[in-house]
Amino acid sequence: MLKEQIQKELKIFGLNGFEHPIFYHCHTGIRFEIGVGDVYDNDGVPLKEYVDNALNRAMKIYNNGIKCPSILVWGVYPQNDEEKHNFQIVFQEKIASIPPQEEYSRDIKVDDNKTKTTEFYWDLQKSKIPMEKIFQEIILGDLGGVQEFVSSVYLFDIENHVMLHLYDDRGLDIVAYDKNTLMPLYQKFNIWILDYDRERINKIFLD
Repeated sequence: MLKEQIQKELKIFGLNGFEHPIFYHCHTGIRFEIGVGDVYDNDGVPLKEYVDNALNRAMKIYNNGIKCPSILVWGVYPQNDEEKHNFQIVFQEKIASIPPQEEYSRDIKVDDNKTKTTEFYWDLQKSKIPMEKIFQEIILGDLGGVQEFVSSVYLFDIENHVMLHLYDDRGLDIVAYDKNTLMPLYQKFNIWILDYDRERINKIFLD
């Protein structure tokens, strides 16, 4: 079961669930800055250069950090079956016409209010999900795109115990069980590390 595999991985990372920001809740990880420069033109339209540069950074980190893509998880908040179906249609229209292999729904509390949440799971060994499309939709989410992709998509490399979380156009968290797994990323893309967390990240990899 994909859900059970993900629960095991989260425990390996020191997580009880998808706790945001992922980087701050894990013992080993890197926080990268993805979006840099001006976001909008004079008319308030997202600049193509900004989006393209953010996508380029995200794809380079993915291609260098995720050696064996295993499972993709998308968490959404449909309040009924119709809304849940509509989310799947959005995924098919924006990403790929591939239904999830599993889904898991439950009730949770948000600010003392009960709401429903659903997680869709794709087995990446069986489903050819185009990561570039996924990342582009996440980046566009707060810039006039589909907001449900923001902060809600998680990519796992089970074999190497790595999770990548591109949360929006600004940044990306990548965490692992073993810091040596992420050391090549730390060295190769060091200039992209978010300056706010650079001291903390340096301690992880240089101590």
